[in-house]
Order: sequence, then structure tokens, then C-alpha cells
Amino acid sequence: LGGNRLSGSIPETLGNLAKLKYFDANSNDLTGEIPSSFSSLTRLFFLNLRNNQLSGRIPSLAMRMFGDLNLGMNHLSGALPLSISNLRYIILDGNLLSGGVPEDFAFPGISTLNLGYNALYPSSPEIAPLFDGTKFGPQTLAPKNLAISEPSYSSAL
Repeated sequence: LGGNRLSGSIPETLGNLAKLKYFDANSNDLTGEIPSSFSSLTRLFFLNLRNNQLSGRIPSLAMRMFGDLNLGMNHLSGALPLSISNLRYIILDGNLLSGGVPEDFAFPGISTLNLGYNALYPSSPEIAPLFDGTKFGPQTLAPKNLAISEPSYSSAL
């Protein structure tokens, strides 16, 4: 469904598709929130809603471990949900996400993590090494986030 000029909101009824494994509706003009019914999609392995006009919080997702999630370039806000920290590929750049990145995002199964162009910061010194550019590259938190080379934890404590 990607790049098909779809508009409007994502139907809540998509959450009723219990066997859904792959959903790609990137580069459209979808608006509104990601349906909370997506939390019941326990077989979902790949979700790509990049480059739409989605807003609100990222719902708790029950995606399969080591799955792929791309919600970049939307208007999503709030904190990172812990439910996505066990995924392999997490792209959330270009949103309005804010707050500390929980230690759960140190999960060794994550191969790609892009949180750039948000207002996120490492929540503790233990997670800071993930954002120095050596594991995921400098795009992890930079730019428009806390400086990678000189993180400050005072605002997170």
C-alpha cells in the first residue's frame, strides 16, 4: 500500500486481522493515531508507516521479537513504549518523541536504531554507550537531540 496517495485514518478494524504479519503503508497521507487495536496483532513482524501525517502516541505493540518497525517522519509524540524494545529494526526519526531512552533499548537483538530528529536522551549512563556512534552510527540520536559526545543525565534523574 506504500506510495498510493492513501488519505484518512487507519481503520481500527485492522487490529482484527489476527494473522496479519506484514503491513506497509509508507509514503501516503494517512492521518490520526495508530489504532490501539494494533496492540492485539501478535503475529505482526513488519510495520512500516513511515512518511505519513500520523500523530499521537505510539501504542503498545505486541510485535514479534526481532521484528521491523518504521514509524519515521510522522508527528508521533510522547515517550518510547517499552513494548518495541525487543525488535531488530527500530526507525522513529523525524517525530516529536521526547524523554529518556529506557535501558531496555540496550537489547542486544537491535541491529538498527534511528531516533534522530526527536527530543530524546539516554536515560542513564548505562545506556549512553549505545549513542556514542559506535554501535548504531551517529544518526541514533543526532541531530536535534542531546549531544552524543557530551550527554547530560541531570535532566533524566
